[in-house]
Amino acid sequence: MAERRYRAGVVALLVLALCASGGVAWAWWSVAGTAQAPPVASGRLDLTGGPATGQEFLVGPGGTWSYPVLTLPAALPGESVARAMVLRAGGTTDLTVSGTVSAESDVLGPDLLVTVTRDGAPSNTTVDGLRTGTCSGTTLVTRQPVGTTPSTFLPGTFAAAETVITLCVVLGLDSDAPSSVQNQTTTVAFAVSARQAAAP
Repeated sequence: MAERRYRAGVVALLVLALCASGGVAWAWWSVAGTAQAPPVASGRLDLTGGPATGQEFLVGPGGTWSYPVLTLPAALPGESVARAMVLRAGGTTDLTVSGTVSAESDVLGPDLLVTVTRDGAPSNTTVDGLRTGTCSGTTLVTRQPVGTTPSTFLPGTFAAAETVITLCVVLGLDSDAPSSVQNQTTTVAFAVSARQAAAP
């Protein structure tokens, strides 16, 4: 019986040795393969604009949009008009949005003024034939002269993807505008630009 137990013990040791030996032998095997990475897709940077949310007629890059209701025909000194303007970060990434305003010519001199607010609404009234536009909200610029050299009306402003920046614009003539600006016409352009918010 003692001999049988010894043999059983030897067999058990041999089995363990074979397992260990086999493990070393397997290390000589080799295989090559390719790890399949998930698809890589680029994002989209886009800025649109218009008179109201859901009516962003300005599409970019390089797009233009005429805003015919932001006009003041036959303006008298002190008259103004107010209109809403929305900008949408329509892409897949956060944006930093900036804006400048300029006039096509200087025929109205420093008497053409612009006021811009954020998160406000326009109001227009006519009293004794004098048209007046006002905007509620947080003031960005107030009674800023508009000339041929672009001036900032919207400093770098953060806009998360798919969110809207609501602006209100008042355009008008200074109440002290001289008679020399009578019968003059110019076109005002609001230029907006955007870059990826994380960009330097």
